Amino acid sequence: MTKTCQEIGLTFPDFFEFQHEKLKGSVVISPPLGKDSSWLAKIPNRRVAMISGWALDPAMTHRNQCDRAFPLSDHADFLELLDFVFQVDPKIVCTTHGYAKEFAEALTERGIPAFELGAANQLGLELGQRRQSTRTRAWTAPSAKRS
Repeated sequence: MTKTCQEIGLTFPDFFEFQHEKLKGSVVISPPLGKDSSWLAKIPNRRVAMISGWALDPAMTHRNQCDRAFPLSDHADFLELLDFVFQVDPKIVCTTHGYAKEFAEALTERGIPAFELGAANQLGLELGQRRQSTRTRAWTAPSAKRS
């Protein structure tokens, strides 16, 4: 991922691909992993930190099995989202999560076609529910008499 980002012009401090033999004195950045991860277990004398807006909750270090949690959100606020949409200049925007309806309305008011993806306009898989059969089945009520 880092190499791909470099190819499009982003710059990073010096780095090397993960090799557990070369990690002494290094910081490893990875997606969230549990402490029993076989990949993480290869790192000797490790300390694990998490960076998330959820770190404001003191229970997050226990919940995410990390030594330390730093509160930094990767979410954008309303003005940052507006700025992003104007920079991208999409033909249409589909909003989800949070204030999706309100954000779609704000975009539409600013001349950008947008709509909320919600239950009313999405198809569902209805997992865990029984599908209605088109066949008619004979059904008999259980007997009231028990033996």
